[in-house]
Amino acid sequence: MKPMRQMVCALLAVTLLIPAAAASPGSGNPLWDVQGHWAQKEIQEAVAAGWVDGYPDGSFQPEKTITRAEFTKLLLDAIHLTPDSETVAWMTETATTKDGRYSEKKYVPILNDMDGHWLTTQGWTDAALYSGMVVPDDYNGKNFRPEKEIARYEIALMTDRALGLVYPANQYAGEDLPFADNAEILDWMKGYVHEAVQAGILRATLTTPSSQPDLHPGRGGGDDSADAP
Repeated sequence: MKPMRQMVCALLAVTLLIPAAAASPGSGNPLWDVQGHWAQKEIQEAVAAGWVDGYPDGSFQPEKTITRAEFTKLLLDAIHLTPDSETVAWMTETATTKDGRYSEKKYVPILNDMDGHWLTTQGWTDAALYSGMVVPDDYNGKNFRPEKEIARYEIALMTDRALGLVYPANQYAGEDLPFADNAEILDWMKGYVHEAVQAGILRATLTTPSSQPDLHPGRGGGDDSADAP
């Protein structure tokens, strides 16, 4: 678990900041705008590993954000649950759900707004659904809204699932987290955020003037809380 966790930590240090799937091969002075950035080391390692790339002008643009679809693909790729993997094929073939008290039926998860999206046509949506990293019932109307900017608490949820931290997250006592925007984190998500921070797979940033860690859900957070997990 430790090597996988270290790899995911390095990935998260980058994907909390930039839309890697949109980047294209860079040129000129590579990554000139990450010099001195707090995540410079992780960014350079992620580029070397082939997860992300720079822009044609040699920049990296580390302050950009990342969408739900982009993060889903990056995380699945990092933990080797690619659409063509034997593990994903096995999960898809054997997935079942309860059908009454004593029987089971095949599990066929569906997101209503993913037909034709690149995440689906490339096979990543099924990989996310059948691995349990994305659960349709987490989203209002089972609409994933793939191009929406991903919230940090969603990152915590998906990464905890990827690393097998669901049980301890669900055992969380529910006390308030020491973040300036604690009130904006949905109650059922707080255990996942707590585990992600404790495991070092999610960083808190500092706000002013309180100087408390901030896990704000991102742009438009107040309006998003009802349809994000």
